[in-house]
Amino acid sequence: MLLVGGMFDRRVHYSGIIKYAAVVRYATKFSIPQPPKVCVRIDLKAGHGIGSNIFKYCSELGFMYAFILDQIVGLDI
Repeated sequence: MLLVGGMFDRRVHYSGIIKYAAVVRYATKFSIPQPPKVCVRIDLKAGHGIGSNIFKYCSELGFMYAFILDQIVGLDI
């Protein structure tokens, strides 16, 4: 699970994302055969629609693809 948020998001506060990740990690702590990965990425310079340009978009898209490939192939990033 990949959770992405922005530090200055007025609609979804970053602490809510972190709390949700903690709840998911706790709820799946004893999953068999192994607990799922929960990755949180908080952008320190962005908010809900603030600070996005084409280069930032490509960087975020690359990060998401890397996370998906990690889940499929099983490589550690």
